[in-house]
Amino acid sequence: MSSSKRKPRRGRRFPYHDLETSIQVIEKIKEGGVDKLESSTLAKAMKHQSDTSSTFKSKVNAAKHFGLITESKEREGERELRYYCISELGKKIVSPIGTTEKEKAIREAFFNFNLWKEIYNKYEKNGKLPERSTLENLLEREYGISPVSTSRAYDVFVNSGIFAGFFKETEEGIIYAGVEEMGEEEEEEKEEEGKEEIEKKFKLPQVTTSINVTITVDAKDETSVKNFITILDALSKLGLRKKE
Repeated sequence: MSSSKRKPRRGRRFPYHDLETSIQVIEKIKEGGVDKLESSTLAKAMKHQSDTSSTFKSKVNAAKHFGLITESKEREGERELRYYCISELGKKIVSPIGTTEKEKAIREAFFNFNLWKEIYNKYEKNGKLPERSTLENLLEREYGISPVSTSRAYDVFVNSGIFAGFFKETEEGIIYAGVEEMGEEEEEEKEEEGKEEIEKKFKLPQVTTSINVTITVDAKDETSVKNFITILDALSKLGLRKKE
């Protein structure tokens, strides 16, 4: 009985290089003074021996995952050439109109790969990513990343998120950027709101009125005199003036 070997199951594809490396691809195209370059020309610009290099291919594929380049084919005589063109999103990064546009475009590029967006949303309420081993297991079991690639996928996801400004690396782990700052701001806002509520609750209304009070005091009665002085002090604290 003949036995056939099963081919290993391919895991889910993901950008094999992080966002920063992917942006270097479109920067090389921009350096050529155009918005697109032929594949072999781009490979040389990126210091690869040829466009058949596996590393070169993985870099351009990562740039595609992040929505930074598009691919097209054109015929020149009998040859069919492959071109890589900077996308509209990519142009906002390499030729931005202001720093804000570039920052927004980088963040958008991170979310262009849906898996990264799913994981980001999954733990956003926690304000922190799970530890590395837990997230790697999640990538394998829930998202179909090959077991031999989970470590790489984790690095690409976290490094891209840090580059885009979504995460911060701390001693406690990878936290969502702005969690600490936002917490302090919220505390300050709560304190201010609390003060306003107390002032509203206990603040006496500003009323201007005139009250005529006649008090008869027996100067010979020590107790009567003391009570009179106490009344005057109380009126003074209330901001009332006695009529001479």
